[in-house]
Amino acid sequence: MKHGLDLQVNRTAMIWLLVSQILVYLPFINWLPKWLMGLIVVAGFWRFRALKGHNKLPGSLIKTAAVVFGLVGLYFSDLPIISLEAATSLLILGFGLKNLELANKRDGYIVIFIAIFLIASAFLYDQQFLQTVYGLFCLTVLVAAMISLQQRQSEPVKTNLKIAAIMLSQCIPLMLVGYLLFPRLPPLWSVPSPDAQGVTGMSDTVSPGDLASLAQSDRLAFRAEFDGERPPQHKLYWRGLVLEQFDGQTWRIDDRPKDNQSWNLPFRQYSGLDILEYSYNVYIQSAQNDWLYTLTPSINSSGNARRTQGYNYESTIALVGPQKFSFTSYGLDSLSVELSEKDRQINLQLPTSGNDLSRSFVREQRLTLKDDLTFAQSILSWISQDQFFYSLKPPRLTSSDRIDEFLFQTKTGFCEHFASSFIYLMRLAGIPSRMVVGYQGGEWNDEQNYFIVRQYDAHAWVEIWVEDKGWIQMDPTAWVAPSRVELGLEEAVRGEGTFLSDQFFSPRQFGFLSNLRLQLDELQFQWQKMVVNYDPTDQMAIYRNLFGDSNTIKTAAIVAMVFAAIVALWGFMLGLFRLPNPLPLEVKAHQEITGFLGQIDPSINGSVSPSDLLKPEFKSSTWWPDLNQMVMALNNLLYLPEDQKTKGAEELKSSYVSLRRKLKAELKKR
Repeated sequence: MKHGLDLQVNRTAMIWLLVSQILVYLPFINWLPKWLMGLIVVAGFWRFRALKGHNKLPGSLIKTAAVVFGLVGLYFSDLPIISLEAATSLLILGFGLKNLELANKRDGYIVIFIAIFLIASAFLYDQQFLQTVYGLFCLTVLVAAMISLQQRQSEPVKTNLKIAAIMLSQCIPLMLVGYLLFPRLPPLWSVPSPDAQGVTGMSDTVSPGDLASLAQSDRLAFRAEFDGERPPQHKLYWRGLVLEQFDGQTWRIDDRPKDNQSWNLPFRQYSGLDILEYSYNVYIQSAQNDWLYTLTPSINSSGNARRTQGYNYESTIALVGPQKFSFTSYGLDSLSVELSEKDRQINLQLPTSGNDLSRSFVREQRLTLKDDLTFAQSILSWISQDQFFYSLKPPRLTSSDRIDEFLFQTKTGFCEHFASSFIYLMRLAGIPSRMVVGYQGGEWNDEQNYFIVRQYDAHAWVEIWVEDKGWIQMDPTAWVAPSRVELGLEEAVRGEGTFLSDQFFSPRQFGFLSNLRLQLDELQFQWQKMVVNYDPTDQMAIYRNLFGDSNTIKTAAIVAMVFAAIVALWGFMLGLFRLPNPLPLEVKAHQEITGFLGQIDPSINGSVSPSDLLKPEFKSSTWWPDLNQMVMALNNLLYLPEDQKTKGAEELKSSYVSLRRKLKAELKKR
């Protein structure tokens, strides 16, 4: 009977378990069905009432009904059947329903082990620094719950947390060694990142209003770190995709096979010119596609990237987690590749009818402006002077002739309105042109030399083909709202109050949070560089800095010494190698003198007090006249006030040294 009672979960341990379940679920609340939290709370509340004796644990019928209800709920939660979210939700369902039968220590251990697994699973959804701190906190609580589960009597919360923190801190040395020196192996498989699914981001199609909607999100797109000098703000066009197909409303990627374009470095023809080079790293958290965003033109120096047509780059691996890519950019205003006849036709394609006003306008302008570049610049000048307005909330275009409606009626739009209309006019004039979408600008962090590029930096611009010059970048938006490329979207639309107006809360809406927001981003950026993106190259660099060139024997010796040092450190932390506390001088003097005297007088041992040594029954009092001096010094030290003990210790030490010498001489005589 007693053995059965020992296996029951005590009240405090049960509370620990219920609290830890809620803490472990919180990181998943943005990714998984919200009703799972309600299920955990209800099941926990039932178990807590049972603990207080207000109701009993449910029987088999109720538990079966709860399982069926949970499975049906998951089925109607629109989760992909084979996905990370479905697997995690199923695990959390069992995790929460375990409360309905949580009765003994074995059940408690199961809950704790599942919770630890879920903490690790949370990093598949979010690998940011704050998530790591929160995960360590949850792990500390779980270890404290395990400690409480072992206790027969409840201990204070502070005590259990302190013990748990000490236990986990003892794992830090081994964790650091494993992180720094253990081989970095590629994953055996990957799963679609929840962070990349269902997230508002750049699309491979653009219609009027699409980028304006995207610009209402302050979600991070990527970070770009420059090694040395950085380009000026108005040169920061982060190229993502080239859109060439147009159906009168939507721009799309042209996926038809194209002739091979020359990918020789486009700046080689500019021999003798001073070409600016910018080295930079792009850090992407995760994405729903494989496109990379680079300055034009750029050459990849490291990272899993490959060049595609149109001077674009894409990742060769799925962007299911934070990735780093390194590039070198060359500051050129044009891209010179040969344009085949097929590509010319693709970039002149238009619907055969519609937008009659635009067609008539181009015919009139083309009569006097024969040169392609001059014609393009005149259109830009017209756009900048004819009362066009840049807005995050442009009026909706409803007619079938949307180009005409924008150019000659509403005249208010976002970047995709201006880019789309400009390309339409260029193609009507027989000038090959295409839309480029990506991001423009970014928020500069001067302390760490990197840009923070967010979704509201999304942008669309134009490239036109000019004979003997190649593809030339043009941005109609910059002619209407120069502050957009010089100062960013927030400044460009400050007057209309539409920046992030669709968001309930954003730190950018509150000036006093700006510095805190930048500091947190800097912390997260350092975490991504030093920890999340830590790869074999970084590992080898650290190894060489610490130990020089490596070989098998040297590496094995270093590993052995490191683990020996860790074992020694654990030994000292656990008290295995702790030296005995030194004895006070008075105790040491008494023990050694009684040991000497015991060899002369067997009746003397360690239990004889210093004052007893002076009694007549002990022979030592007759042949040891100096004993009185030692006893007095010893008693003085024992009973002196604290402020006089230093002087008493000096007297005892002097007497003790003298008496030891006389005792040794007396023993030799005998």
